[in-house]
Amino acid sequence: MAAAIGLFGAVVAPLSVQATSAPKLVKHTEPEINLVEAGSIPGRLSVYVALYNRLFQRFGLDVHLVEASSGTQAASLLSGGAAQFEAGQVSDALNQVVAGVPITAIASMSNRISNSMIVSPTLQSDLNSKGLAALANVPIGITGVGSGTWEYAELLAKQANLSTSQINLVPIGANQVTVYQDFVSGRVKGLVFGDPVDLELTGTGQAIWAADEQNVSHGVAKKYPTLVKMAKEPYIFDWCFTTTSYAHSHPVIVQDFANAIIAAQNYILHHSAAKIGSELAQNNPSFSAFGSGYLTESVKRMVKSGAIVSSVIPTKAGFSNAVAYQAVTDPALSKIPYSQVVNASYAIKAKKIVGNKS
Repeated sequence: MAAAIGLFGAVVAPLSVQATSAPKLVKHTEPEINLVEAGSIPGRLSVYVALYNRLFQRFGLDVHLVEASSGTQAASLLSGGAAQFEAGQVSDALNQVVAGVPITAIASMSNRISNSMIVSPTLQSDLNSKGLAALANVPIGITGVGSGTWEYAELLAKQANLSTSQINLVPIGANQVTVYQDFVSGRVKGLVFGDPVDLELTGTGQAIWAADEQNVSHGVAKKYPTLVKMAKEPYIFDWCFTTTSYAHSHPVIVQDFANAIIAAQNYILHHSAAKIGSELAQNNPSFSAFGSGYLTESVKRMVKSGAIVSSVIPTKAGFSNAVAYQAVTDPALSKIPYSQVVNASYAIKAKKIVGNKS
């Protein structure tokens, strides 16, 4: 595996911008619009498609992708005005609200949870006989405490009735090369990440599946009703949001941002996974270390699971399921109502403008 920026974002510079070769603005007066994320993952596929196929430019937006080193930094950039939009999980937006920053979510990017856990092949026998209880005291790599990977690891532990003291979670950061080496070297014997890293490690026989929300037949997930339920139901895994103050002061820009995202969703549904995978490899250093087959499979899994839909309206069901999951580890998030953070009108208007013709 070649060296590359990590799937969940390497710690590079405080502000590392992926240039999109955008033309001069012809529609909006903003000099540039920064969209921040904390690491590139397939759940944000529509953002990358919109960037690499100049769909933002179609609506007069000069958008630059800013890589933050953590979700905390991404939130700081958004609330401080250094970024105008954020692409992240529901918990990222809700944590902003808890911190006193009103948020407006405008477009859902993936409508299914896409976490997974892989483990060392040496655990195959125990996994078969004990299920997820086999994870007791096994060093499990996560990106960091409080992260989405941490939350998923905690959820798996609860399915097996494992106590906190029985779970050995090891924060190993977000650098793809370091994470890969930590797993292969045996420093950790379990890893909570997602595509395409899990596909490569299982595909090369260096890991086996413990649980996979995009395919519950992998590992032992199908033995647990909660995991099966999460895989089948709407779940907003990633969405785009902005501060409510920015949405109020720049309504046309926010509307056109939603237009571009829904155009990207339709692009994904009407083009081959191989083509989109190739675009990721050519334009995004977080994915360029992977073979085209793994990237193609990543896109296929997103579409097959129902994560990519032709409407990006953040649904109440998807929101409720995401909040219920996040609230397991952070009860304060469950108190925030859908109506306080979501403005579905942007996506509704975008649907009328773009439809399925992109």
